[in-house]
Amino acid sequence: MTTRVYPAQATIWLMSLQSTPMYAGVHFEVPSTADPGASECVSASYARALLNWEFVDERTLHSLQTQEWLNLEDTAIVGVAAWDAPFGGNLRLWFQLDEQVPIVGRGSWQLAAQSLVVQV
Repeated sequence: MTTRVYPAQATIWLMSLQSTPMYAGVHFEVPSTADPGASECVSASYARALLNWEFVDERTLHSLQTQEWLNLEDTAIVGVAAWDAPFGGNLRLWFQLDEQVPIVGRGSWQLAAQSLVVQV
């Protein structure tokens, strides 16, 4: 059996995501369901970045602005998570990178606008 989400339902789901305040955080491991925040990169000046979404079409959203994380400690970033709060909160979306990004020393990482895509 195959399931198909019709455009009207896809748009409703995406509008719900678009209207929910979300914050992007970077992770050094794929988050676990038991404790998704345990794999989030942290440092003294680390902060999640506010996300804004824009419709590409009735089935697709993408991030509107460039995201930047400063002074990350030695790590390798494997993905970006969308959280519903700037601290703590609930993990809403997970974006796995094609290749991990090594951060050496007190490095920074920038993700271009339109890099995060949600498609239903």
